[in-house]
Amino acid sequence: MPHSWSGFKSRVQKWIINNIPTNKRVLDVGPGAGVYGELLSGHGYQVDAVEIYSPYIDKFSLREKYDNVYVGDIRTFDISDYDFIILGDVLEHLTVEDATKLVDYITNSRIECLVAVPYEMEQGEWEGNVYETHLQEDLTEDVMEERYPELDLLCGNNDYGYYIYQNNKMIWPTLCIDNFFVNANAVVEYSKKLKYKYGDGTWPGQRTKSTHILDSNFFKITTKKIIAALYPNDIEKNSCLEWNATQYFQKIKPSEYPEKGFIHQDISAEFTSIVYLTSEKNNGTCLYKLKNAVKDNSYEEEQKKNYLNRNKKRSKKFKEVLTKNQESYEKILEFKSMKNRMILFDASQFHGVNNYGSENKERLTLISFFHSVRRVDGQPLKFHANECIKY
Repeated sequence: MPHSWSGFKSRVQKWIINNIPTNKRVLDVGPGAGVYGELLSGHGYQVDAVEIYSPYIDKFSLREKYDNVYVGDIRTFDISDYDFIILGDVLEHLTVEDATKLVDYITNSRIECLVAVPYEMEQGEWEGNVYETHLQEDLTEDVMEERYPELDLLCGNNDYGYYIYQNNKMIWPTLCIDNFFVNANAVVEYSKKLKYKYGDGTWPGQRTKSTHILDSNFFKITTKKIIAALYPNDIEKNSCLEWNATQYFQKIKPSEYPEKGFIHQDISAEFTSIVYLTSEKNNGTCLYKLKNAVKDNSYEEEQKKNYLNRNKKRSKKFKEVLTKNQESYEKILEFKSMKNRMILFDASQFHGVNNYGSENKERLTLISFFHSVRRVDGQPLKFHANECIKY
């Protein structure tokens, strides 16, 4: 039927708001009566819908609930432009083969998704809509785990389950390489010639423009050196790999940012590399894990406000949200900021800075965000995550 089960919807809504940034494009597949469009209305998301049964579009006023509504079949619809897919009461309407292909495509593309299914529910066509027929009537929590192991159970009961796939299953390793550059001092001297600018408050300190704009040769050499740490054999083969990245020099005055940094993820990237270019050891990077299943992004507005007012006393609210942010995570690893040390980690890894160093010495780093890496011959890249799926 076009009406989704109402149980746990407020919890699902809260999970989406807390875990999916509003700049992510959302697609609701088979919206039916449009319940997910209603759930996300007013929260800043762009939500599109694709509906296979066109009479539902007018019957349930779907164009009023979504930014764009398309008539189409999810088995052939292009979802590559979307960051978050909602499959609410969809999988049970597909054959096991078609559903498996769809879930595999979504997860292999690292598109995050929410899946909702009824358990052991028989259903035929509804008011002439043959697409309402259930083709997987045997779904249970155990069957879902066996058929779709990439999905994690979010919540549910004996009759219904909500599952998620988050782009935080680590596929990139954590690395630490000392003496990374042959001549780190030359890199530091080069950095001094560049212009720096404060940002919009989402990160501390000042950054240069991306080095691919400033000096494409420097960008190619340094990013290739980082990629070589991951694929030392492939990088030597001419044009075997190509990548998309942004890279900045960043300097931070500890006097302007005397507190710890906020713990966060680099959600726009695949993996992050940091090269420390100053010698102070106590302003490195820490990696964290969440203490509970729900991350809290409520600090972002207060962070922006206070980071933009660098020379003013931090507000009481800022201190409260920083404390809440720090208390939500458990530290699992710490890197000291030795000069010429390069660290690399999956961008979905929570990370932060314990402090930015002494008052009279700027913290200088070269930060690279890698947004994609691929083989030009079309062969898949090798990751630990897809080399041994069974274990």
